[in-house]
Amino acid sequence: MHQLLTPNETCDILPLSPYGKSFIASTRHQLKKIITGKDHRKVFVVGPCSIHDIEKAYEYAKELKKLAEEVKGNILIVMRTHFEKPRTKFGWKGLIYDPKLDGSNDIQLGILKARRLLLELADIGLPVSSEILDPYIYSYYEDLLSYAMIGARTCTSQTHRQIASLTQLPVGIKNTIDGNIEAAIHAVAFARTSHTFISPNGDGKLMPVETKGNQNTHIILRGACTHHNFDSQSIQFASAKLNENEVPNRIMIDCSHGNKKEGGQSASFLETISMMQNPKSPIFGLMLESYLKSGKYRGGDLKEAPKDLSITDHCISLEETKELILAANQSLSQSFTIGLNSNSYSST
Repeated sequence: MHQLLTPNETCDILPLSPYGKSFIASTRHQLKKIITGKDHRKVFVVGPCSIHDIEKAYEYAKELKKLAEEVKGNILIVMRTHFEKPRTKFGWKGLIYDPKLDGSNDIQLGILKARRLLLELADIGLPVSSEILDPYIYSYYEDLLSYAMIGARTCTSQTHRQIASLTQLPVGIKNTIDGNIEAAIHAVAFARTSHTFISPNGDGKLMPVETKGNQNTHIILRGACTHHNFDSQSIQFASAKLNENEVPNRIMIDCSHGNKKEGGQSASFLETISMMQNPKSPIFGLMLESYLKSGKYRGGDLKEAPKDLSITDHCISLEETKELILAANQSLSQSFTIGLNSNSYSST
């Protein structure tokens, strides 16, 4: 195994352009305003479950960028760019760990490929999100993200909660796989306060850091193995728990994972849009797993997998994504009122 380049060395090789830096700063600012209710728009985090082919991901991104321009008055679209995949037992761990899809585990290549794609997306003006999974890897491309999330398997991890407190990215934290939303709410409350801990710096050296707390954290309801949690009763319960923990009542819905209904993500998406139309709804955003083609690869050899089909979770097609978001844009246009600009939100 060769020694990896440090985050600083990697950024020197693949630097962020002045335009990209300005664009990402602007998008982060917009997202923070939406999360805090100062901007009436909604946030849609849309894209592949995981990225396994850089060229096809860029092809998808260019189409998503066109869609984002069409709906930008009501919806801020952020592309999912997940390069690491959490695993409960077995499975491909993501492009950063295995970029050649053959088990060779060329992590250095994976980091460079991931950063290069994110630079290209910044330069076309498309904001991106990713999951903070490995506490060492995220620093290789944190500067290129507009939004980040902490997943169901790590929301109880103190290390990840501390990272959420440290980063100045808006961060969404998902409920656990078994549907425990209080764990996610506690994580949000934890991340909003200051902490001191040990973290690697840009040169790869471990250093003590002191955080200021991240006031742009929120929960993501992603359902559970046995039930959904985005219905009105679940939203009311979540809102009550958020208020009880003195955490702002702002919620994002993941339309995939445990919240997929019969009919897939589209059914969950449409129900979420219906709730969003209520000016008093605490729901400010949603997530969709979407890629060029509908479905997922079910073969055993990843080297044989189609480049335009997901190799992890089932995704809806780009065409269906366009239809859903354009319809949502029309519905939200009709429902936006002056009341949506109020900072006072309650449950649906």
